[in-house]
Amino acid sequence: MTIATKKLLLDVREAGESILQHIAGRGLVEYSADRFFRRAVEREFEIIAEALKRIDRLDPTTAAHISELRRIVDFPNRIIHGYDTVV
Repeated sequence: MTIATKKLLLDVREAGESILQHIAGRGLVEYSADRFFRRAVEREFEIIAEALKRIDRLDPTTAAHISELRRIVDFPNRIIHGYDTVV
């Protein structure tokens, strides 16, 4: 595993931890009502997806060990292109 891959995996972990901190104790009603809250969570998902996309390109061996990689990478596209249908 390269140093670049380790950095990207750290970015994924930090973004995931940030999401967990943002949503702790908050429900769907609050998520739906707070635009900045939603945007913060969405941004962290974008960071996760971009980091994993780069890992897939730079280090396919490591990427092969990440379950659901393609679904995770594609997830922000659902938010971006379906912004009017996502809660």
